[in-house]
Amino acid sequence: MRMLSKYLKVGLQAILSLALALCVLYWALGSIDAKQLTTPFRQANYFWVVVVIGLSFLAHTLRAYRWLLVAGARQVSLSTSLSSVLVGYLVNLLIPRAGELARCGILKQAAQVDISFSLGTIVVERIIDVLFLLLILLVVLVGEFQWGVQLFNQTVGGRLGSVASYLGQWSVWQLGLLGVLLVGLSVLGGWLLWVGAQRLQFLQKVWQFIHSFAEGLLSVWQLKSFGWFVASSIGIWMCYFLMTYLLFWALPDTANLKWWTAVLVFAAGTLGMAAPVQGGIGAYHLLVQQALVFEGLTPGQGILLATFWHAIQSLASLVLGIGGVLWLTWTGFWRTTAFPAKV
Repeated sequence: MRMLSKYLKVGLQAILSLALALCVLYWALGSIDAKQLTTPFRQANYFWVVVVIGLSFLAHTLRAYRWLLVAGARQVSLSTSLSSVLVGYLVNLLIPRAGELARCGILKQAAQVDISFSLGTIVVERIIDVLFLLLILLVVLVGEFQWGVQLFNQTVGGRLGSVASYLGQWSVWQLGLLGVLLVGLSVLGGWLLWVGAQRLQFLQKVWQFIHSFAEGLLSVWQLKSFGWFVASSIGIWMCYFLMTYLLFWALPDTANLKWWTAVLVFAAGTLGMAAPVQGGIGAYHLLVQQALVFEGLTPGQGILLATFWHAIQSLASLVLGIGGVLWLTWTGFWRTTAFPAKV
């Protein structure tokens, strides 16, 4: 019954996330009809699409290799690490952020890597990715500060302004009472968690999980090949940028756009893909559209191009993910797997 409840929760999360993504996508598409949506696909030079899928595979391979550097002496092959990455991205197309857990499960079953350790190392990867994203955003904001202001005002700024206006009507003692209430609830919640943990029989197991997770989290500081770690990280993000830039060459409307526009679109698209929805659906389209409008294209052109680029990147994840599943099948992984895995 508990397992059924767990699957029901995951299913509901996926459905709600997809519903939100589709609502945002519907809003972004506006009055674009189906015939217009197919225009970029009919005009595209698919040579560059194949090159982009190849770059996606290279980026995943570098990510798999980087994880091996973090894993240290653990006996994991590059093919196993790569398969876990490919399947993880495939799962993320269905359930947001579930790909990381799937990746940990594959590493556990295929190479006996503790889930808590692999989860810690993947968190390290995500932290590195966030740092690269922040660096890209910083470069973009320095180069196109006006675009950052425009995007903020059109998305977050308006809502924050409404909240600030509403809170501005509160008196000082009301705001103070709200602050005290929030602090009190935080303290009470922490105390209840501590008391509950003291009485639970699996406290030791929880501590072991935390310890192994922390070991994975801190593994980056114990790297013997830190230079290769940095080089592979740079290589991953160079591949990501080239995937965006080369897709410009695939369409006549964007073939002559300057490389800086690709940087702008890359930053906007990366933010959209980070949204907690399947494959960044909707969020990617909206942000990339705004970036292209800032560069002089019409909203209609922007949403059509964003739809094409997102579809190609999703296709790459789908094709490579299926390839990862087929590789695991060929190596007999599914015949020896008994899920769920123990930590």
